[in-house]
Amino acid sequence: MVDFIPNFIVQSEMILRIIFVIIASGIIGLEREYKGESAGLRTHILIGLGACIAMVLSISYINLNPDSGIDALRIAGSVMSGIGFLGAGAIMQVGLNTKGLTTAANIWVVAALGLLIGAGFYYISVLVVIIILINLIVISKLEKYFIFGYMHFQMKIQLESEDMDISDLKSELTLLCIKLESLEYSEEEKGISIKITGRIQRSNSLGEISKKLKQKFDIKKISIIEN
Repeated sequence: MVDFIPNFIVQSEMILRIIFVIIASGIIGLEREYKGESAGLRTHILIGLGACIAMVLSISYINLNPDSGIDALRIAGSVMSGIGFLGAGAIMQVGLNTKGLTTAANIWVVAALGLLIGAGFYYISVLVVIIILINLIVISKLEKYFIFGYMHFQMKIQLESEDMDISDLKSELTLLCIKLESLEYSEEEKGISIKITGRIQRSNSLGEISKKLKQKFDIKKISIIEN
């Protein structure tokens, strides 16, 4: 009868891989947690840990039963397919924009990282963690300040009257090269107000945009905050 209990050395190796994947996926999860994403520290640790356990168990069973016909790569593929559904849950529609695509991709990569560590590829795993962090932290800043050169802003418009057509406002903002992320219309004590979040090329002046909007529409006040 085949003994399914691995020896002490094999168990120690399993424990090492589990500890390693908790640290590696936790580092990535901290970055997502810091940015307030839906999938943060705990989620990333659990995803990496689950993938690692699946790979460790499949490899261990195959080593103990070489004639079983079980394919470790097929198990890895099943893990990645299942994680795809979990990642889809991180994607949401916020206003006019889609959020969570980076987090969803991150979840998928962390699962792959767990499989990699579960298979014992420590050095490659360290490189993967570094690449992920560079992508999330460094490249995101390069995108914002150098590659695309855009800035995010919040704009609050107080109207003189209720006659403004929101579709006309959206069209005008598009003509002014503003990419809308959300637009909220609300009634306040001081009258009707519109809150807008969006982004614009840094070469454009928010002050000039404010002047053009006041000239075209019946606006009492515009306040703008750069993010």
